Amino acid sequence: MGRSRGGFSSIFGEPTFLAGIENMKRAVETILAANPDAVQLSPGQACFLHEMPGKQKSAPVLRTDTTNVYGRRLPRYLFSQLIEKAVEQALVLDAAAVAVNLLLLPGQAELYQQRVALTFLLGLARLSTRKF
Repeated sequence: MGRSRGGFSSIFGEPTFLAGIENMKRAVETILAANPDAVQLSPGQACFLHEMPGKQKSAPVLRTDTTNVYGRRLPRYLFSQLIEKAVEQALVLDAAAVAVNLLLLPGQAELYQQRVALTFLLGLARLSTRKF
């Protein structure tokens, strides 16, 4: 994430993503007030769900990756990276599922390949945490 002197200047390299989520706790609370069945969160956002009072909560779906391809113009260098120990973090956070986005952008075969590799790694991590 980009930083400015006053705080974050952009998310995923796209400054317009900040509108309405400058206070992440309040943003998550607003989403949860709509009572969705599930909500996709990063590991750093999941704590806000767990801090909510009551037993009836939306199921957490853990985002397992980060990328910089969400801006109006693509940066010169594109990346897609797996969050460290994503499956293990999902288990600790009692996530109902994990989510990884498969991005197929025109002329960006390498980015798609990175995403397929991430999905494969997540599958291996899931198998390695399974007890037989």
